[in-house]
Amino acid sequence: MSDLLFDLEPFTANRLVGSLHCTKQGTFGELVFALQAFKNDYSIWNPLGHAHKADVIVWKPPQRPITVQVKMLSWDGWKWRGLLGSMPSGGSTKYENCGFKKYHVGEVDVLAFFLPPRERFAFYHVRETQQMPIKSMTWNEGDRLDNWHLLDEI
Repeated sequence: MSDLLFDLEPFTANRLVGSLHCTKQGTFGELVFALQAFKNDYSIWNPLGHAHKADVIVWKPPQRPITVQVKMLSWDGWKWRGLLGSMPSGGSTKYENCGFKKYHVGEVDVLAFFLPPRERFAFYHVRETQQMPIKSMTWNEGDRLDNWHLLDEI
């Protein structure tokens, strides 16, 4: 036991995320986001409960507080993919009437997509994603990443 006390390799994000249930993956992503936001000089609030759209609220004066929905990107065998909205537990975007709801301006300001192998985020303003005619976005090598300046521009 003492040999493993400081061996953190098995608990790094890219090893841990794949072994977690999707609800726990979301919680893990929110914690990583909160830590990175703190390192980028944001104050952080975590709303309690699930009756709200925002996972995290960040604030860096003099800007107003920003509501953030943290989304996990998952590997589908070909590319990294993340939902542009929410759906009930057990739902599938493959079916037309799955209960999928895209996020809208006024519900949340920013979607923060967590890329587990890089332990980094790609940020999208909800205005951008609301206009996309699809339910999920894909992330490819070379796409935006660590674009924290988007939060400063809101």
